[in-house]
Amino acid sequence: MDPESVTALIQTTAGAAGAIKTVLGVIAAARAQVKDNKEADNKLSEASELVLELRSRLFDLQEKALHLQQEYAGLLRENMELREDIRREQARTTERQKYKRKQVGGSVLIMHNDDPSTLFCPACFETKDRTIPLQDHSREGAIHGSYYCPACQERYRI
Repeated sequence: MDPESVTALIQTTAGAAGAIKTVLGVIAAARAQVKDNKEADNKLSEASELVLELRSRLFDLQEKALHLQQEYAGLLRENMELREDIRREQARTTERQKYKRKQVGGSVLIMHNDDPSTLFCPACFETKDRTIPLQDHSREGAIHGSYYCPACQERYRI
């Protein structure tokens, strides 16, 4: 072989070696890209799993929030009912304070503080929170008076 051919062969071999080196660089870059893509795929898969987990947790939290809202609404209703009970009891107590018990003859009767001449049935007052005026049921000529309640038919001797 002549020196020019050897030179040309060396140059071709060097060029081929450069091309091989370039191809190997491209392959290495492609491998790195594939590796990066695999890592990206892995990261994307991990992110998808995290999104699913977060959605599940969000659903659980929404369920708990709904339960708490329902419980809160129930507590508000109960609070309003209790406040109404307290208001009624205060009104009842205020109303009952307008009356007093008084021994009249052989009976304990109820009288209004402002009008002691009207007698009320103690049974209805105590059991039904009602002020029922007693009716005079005395017979003429009787020494002791007799009163009765038109609501419960209870009789009282005075």
